[in-house]
Amino acid sequence: MERVSTIEGTTPVIIAAPHGHDDTNTAVVAEALATYIDGYAVINRGWRKATYVDWLNDLANCNSVPHLLEDVVKDEFLDPLLRYTLQIRRSALYSYVFIIHGVGNHIRQSIPDLDVIIGAGKGSEFSSFSCEEWRRDALVAFMLQTGLQVYEGVDSKYAGRGKNNLNQLFRRWTAYTDPSVQSMQLEIVRALRHKKSTARATAFALSKPIMDLIALGNAP
Repeated sequence: MERVSTIEGTTPVIIAAPHGHDDTNTAVVAEALATYIDGYAVINRGWRKATYVDWLNDLANCNSVPHLLEDVVKDEFLDPLLRYTLQIRRSALYSYVFIIHGVGNHIRQSIPDLDVIIGAGKGSEFSSFSCEEWRRDALVAFMLQTGLQVYEGVDSKYAGRGKNNLNQLFRRWTAYTDPSVQSMQLEIVRALRHKKSTARATAFALSKPIMDLIALGNAP
């Protein structure tokens, strides 16, 4: 089985699943979501999350930019992602990257109704926004309309704010800085992806809010 699978689409959206091998059914969510919206996708199916890169043993963290810059990992995961952003730019002013992650059900101990955490780089003292704030707010509103209970990650790892986080690739890495790319990470609670059928249903629930966001127009 290939370590990374890709999907080419027509809408200006790229769905990425950097921990598709380790986070239960996030690869299923990503593939189904890309299919529902006719979007692009880059899905890790074989790289096992690690603190170092060992391509012979399928070890790498595809959510870590330094890992993505390593040989083989770059070829398999980062290069397709960059290629798709360039393809989208030919026909759209903006592209959207949604990075699918999984969070355990334990998060509901403090927030019982939580379904999804959106990370867009917000901090209480320092923010590094990975998308324009109004786009994040619009997506949150559209998701709430569908019945999904959404919260924004602030300061914590759920914010997607750290420089090495894939969510910051187009903001904090000079070689790849591109304000036309609007990136957000979506942390999905395990209860919404514990089975493949549930994961596909969650992808379907996410598809309408994302398409509603796209429908607002690719205007500045």
